[in-house]
Amino acid sequence: MITTCVYIVTIAFSVFSFLHHFVDGLNVVAEVVHFTAGEALLLLLTVAIVYSIKAIRLFFTLYGYGLKARDFLELYCKVTIVSVVLPYKLGEFFRMYSYGREINNYTKGTIIIILDRFMDTAALCTMMLFWLDKNSSSNTGGFLVFITLAVLFFLTLIYLNFPSNYQFWNKYFLEAKASEHRIRTLKQLKSLQNIYREVQSIIKGRGIILYFLSLLAWIVEVGSQNTDVASYLFSAMNGSSSLFVIVSVVTLLSFYALLLMLKKIKPPERSIALKTVEINQSSESKQRSGGDKN
Repeated sequence: MITTCVYIVTIAFSVFSFLHHFVDGLNVVAEVVHFTAGEALLLLLTVAIVYSIKAIRLFFTLYGYGLKARDFLELYCKVTIVSVVLPYKLGEFFRMYSYGREINNYTKGTIIIILDRFMDTAALCTMMLFWLDKNSSSNTGGFLVFITLAVLFFLTLIYLNFPSNYQFWNKYFLEAKASEHRIRTLKQLKSLQNIYREVQSIIKGRGIILYFLSLLAWIVEVGSQNTDVASYLFSAMNGSSSLFVIVSVVTLLSFYALLLMLKKIKPPERSIALKTVEINQSSESKQRSGGDKN
């Protein structure tokens, strides 16, 4: 019942948001009409390559949770459409819910999506710092970069200092007098340690790969733009353009439909002659094994 309500509300908001993007996209119809075949193909390839890289990045993050590649691709297409359409990154909450439900652990689903966003934001900040230009960035944009970097630095500092802080406070409360507050605090510390270990298991051996995949996705997306790079990166903090959203939704829906079609196509049955040969071979092997026993 809860799952049904979540999907109904999410779909309703997604449709409304997509219509908003579609109306905004009508403002660039004149520009699209004048697109050459090469420019249209470049946009389509950019969308396909960017989301392919992001899918690989997320699949690497989910590695070890028993999610099959085909199931992951189907879920990725459905969830990413919602994530792309909804404004202000609200779709990330739906991603946390969906992947948590798929792997049967909402806490791990939340951690995975937060790490995915962390890597993507870190790569975006790297791009913005590389192309930062006083003539192309406003004071608001520069302030946004500073705040984002501060948040990333703060989260990284918490992660790096957690083991020593955990050991200190865990030892402190273990030696403290017995009380409900002591027991409750120790349980909370244990929960935090489990979260830390989950993050560590994902980052260890995969962190650099996830970061460079994120960086590659941004390089491909930015490289296809004719506008000022810094301005485009700053606007990306608030979400993709309406045209990019519309093309993304159409591409993801098309790929999802292709996956469903391939899923319904059953592999061709083996010929009767081949089955007959296998039955004869099986009977002969049984006769041989019977003769050996005698």
